[in-house]
Amino acid sequence: MLLTIKHALNGSNHEMALSILKYIYDNEVYTNRILDLLKNIEILTFKEQKALLSAVYAYLETLDHYEGVTQLSDGPQKKFISDEIIKNYCKILEEYSKLDDEELNYIVEFFYRIWYKYDLEGMFYKLTIMFLFSRILDDIGHRQEVTLGQDELLSFILNISNKLLSEISKNSLLFVELLYPKSFED
Repeated sequence: MLLTIKHALNGSNHEMALSILKYIYDNEVYTNRILDLLKNIEILTFKEQKALLSAVYAYLETLDHYEGVTQLSDGPQKKFISDEIIKNYCKILEEYSKLDDEELNYIVEFFYRIWYKYDLEGMFYKLTIMFLFSRILDDIGHRQEVTLGQDELLSFILNISNKLLSEISKNSLLFVELLYPKSFED
C-alpha cells in the first residue's frame, strides 16, 4: 500500500496520495502498531520478521518522502530510534546467512539512518553488537565473492568499526561504554 501511495505522488493522483500520507503521518496508530511488532519481534516467525523489515523500510521511506514534500522534520520516524529496536534488528541480523540482499539492505539502510540522519552512531558502540559485527566479518569478510547486500553490510560494519576506533583514540572512556553501555534515553 505504501509503495502504491508513493508511486501515486508522481502521477495524476498526487493530491489524493498526499492527503493519504498526511493521514498516515498524523495518525500514530500505524506507527505504534509497527513499533509494537518491532519491540516484540520474538513472537514473530523468522519469515514474519523478514516481512516486517520490508514493511518498516517502506513505511520510513514513505514518511521521509512526505516530510520532503511538506518540509516537515522529525516526525514519527524518530520513535524508531531506540536501543530495543536496534537490538531486535541485530537479532534478525544474527541470521544474516538466511537473509537475501534486499533484506540485508533494509537493515543496513536502517542502521545508516540512525548514524547519518540522527547522528547517533554511538548506539552501535556496544560489545554485543560489535561481537555480532566481528562474527559477520569473520564469516563473509574474506570471501572472494559476496553479494551486493553482503557487500553493503560489510561496508557498514567496517565504517562503524573505523568510526569507533577513531573515537576511542580521542576518548578512552568509550571502552567503558562498550562494556557497560547506557541506553539511548540515558
